[in-house]
Amino acid sequence: MAQSLFEELKRRNVFKATTAYLVLAWVVIQVTAEAVPALGLPEWVNTLVFFLGALGLPFVILFSWAFELTPEGVKKEADVDRSQSIASNTGQKLNYVIILLLVVAIGLLLLDKKPSEIPATTVDNSATNAAISTKASIAVLPFVNMSNDAEQEFFSDGITEELLNVLAKISEFEVASRTSSFKFKGSQEQIPQIAQNLNVRYIVEGSVRKAGDTIRITAQLIDSTNDRHLWSDTFDRPLTVDNVFVIQDEISKSIVRALSTELGLAKAITVQATQTTDNLTAYELFLKARTILQSRTRFAEVESLLEEAIKQDPNYADAWALAAVNYTLTTYYVSDHALSSKELLAKSDDYAKKAISLDPDSANAYAVLGLNLSTSYISMGLVPWEEVFDNYEKAIKLNPNNPQALNWYAVATMTLGYLDRAFKLLNQCVAAEPFYSSCHANILWIHGALGDDKAAIKYYEDLLNIGGASIIGYAPIHSFARLDMAILFKYHATVSDGLGDWPYHAELYLAHRNIDKDHSALLAKALSFLDGKQFSNAVISNLKKRALLMPLGYFEINPLQFTWDPVYIKYRKSKQFKEFVKTTGILDYWQTAGFPKQCQPVGDDDFICD
Repeated sequence: MAQSLFEELKRRNVFKATTAYLVLAWVVIQVTAEAVPALGLPEWVNTLVFFLGALGLPFVILFSWAFELTPEGVKKEADVDRSQSIASNTGQKLNYVIILLLVVAIGLLLLDKKPSEIPATTVDNSATNAAISTKASIAVLPFVNMSNDAEQEFFSDGITEELLNVLAKISEFEVASRTSSFKFKGSQEQIPQIAQNLNVRYIVEGSVRKAGDTIRITAQLIDSTNDRHLWSDTFDRPLTVDNVFVIQDEISKSIVRALSTELGLAKAITVQATQTTDNLTAYELFLKARTILQSRTRFAEVESLLEEAIKQDPNYADAWALAAVNYTLTTYYVSDHALSSKELLAKSDDYAKKAISLDPDSANAYAVLGLNLSTSYISMGLVPWEEVFDNYEKAIKLNPNNPQALNWYAVATMTLGYLDRAFKLLNQCVAAEPFYSSCHANILWIHGALGDDKAAIKYYEDLLNIGGASIIGYAPIHSFARLDMAILFKYHATVSDGLGDWPYHAELYLAHRNIDKDHSALLAKALSFLDGKQFSNAVISNLKKRALLMPLGYFEINPLQFTWDPVYIKYRKSKQFKEFVKTTGILDYWQTAGFPKQCQPVGDDDFICD
């Protein structure tokens, strides 16, 4: 019976009809897969076509069994005289159909395997697709300055950053950080390669042209997996601050609409570019100051630009907040300002509070207030640590991806010895800004402080691989010494600001290998050599002085957040350290919030740290 059923299935062309249908369905699915992105259709169209194809298969099988094609048309198989049946002819025709469909299918396969006709500099998309996130991941590349004046580049950079900030507030999107995106400024790499490096799928790029009283901004949204333009537009407007913000709003809304359609997002996404000033001059001054301050240089110029911006618009909260940040950073990087560090910090406080009065949601203002409060410990002042952390918490709540606030918060937490908590904040920082070197540097120090020197070296090597270890002063120099990596230790010690041409680096290395011994004679030589020297970078020189000389017994300065590395064991046992902890309010905070793992209370007013 089974044999007769098989023969009957063959006679009625059920096998051939099913084969033809399956090949046809495969061809349709492949064509749809190519057509959906090209026509801008949502991804669910592919699923629908596959579902319909699968749904049709049982109908084809039943139809070919129950019906037969005759010269008079389609008839029930039971009504056809076997002697008049042309099933064999129909079967032959089905053979031709199958062959034709197979040729088409093979052609599609060969076409899919064909090398890309894009120029050789372009990365093969098929390789890129596997590494690119398929979520709504997006990067905003620096808009190109098309103005005749090269000085206007700050304006195009500023527009880019403003747009990035708007998109970053959308929870449904994963937006690459400013530091990461700007790493590709002026890059000749193709879009797919940049997207792969940034681990995003969608790229926004554009240009800005200022000419007299007009502005032209061009922007486009690209799907990097196939170089398809999902949206593009050009905005020509009179150059007014209102129009600049309107264009930013239109671009961001257009991007949201395009991605919502592309990804089939059912939820309506609200986006709004907030106008922060109604004064074009103030806005341009702010953009220029912000761009310069990113480089941590030219603080006097930034100060001048922001003071003029505030003069142009006294209600410009962002300018007040950025000026506060600049005044605080000046105390770290500049040694010859007309104002003392104390006066600069007081001015920074006033500006931050003014910013908050104008905009209660100013994350930068809260962050700098936290930094200013914690900075007082450097001069052995009493620090209200609870208020410090409260300001940082407010800043991060307002902007969870603010790397500056996260890093400052982590540094304060490290200073008090809560290394696990600091490590979590720093990882949050580098997740938001993968190329934010300060957070990477502090992660290196925490690895060392926790005694995991191999992890510190591995982390540093990974940073070197991606070009992320740009500040040479932040190398894990103590880990180099403990792992007997003499050449790396000496290299980083000799390139330090101040000790580069000191002739005792062999002795310095041995001292760091044997920190339990007396190195007072070597310390005296180093201090004598450094006496009267000028340093090109105060921050790096102070870091190196702490890193290289404190293990020798130089306790006149505090190692700040680096206190907890094993190399500073002598300092942690010193009277200077106890005085520092008690005078700055750290002991009071420990007694309330809990001691870090490496410290224990001794009586009511003392402690000991390993």
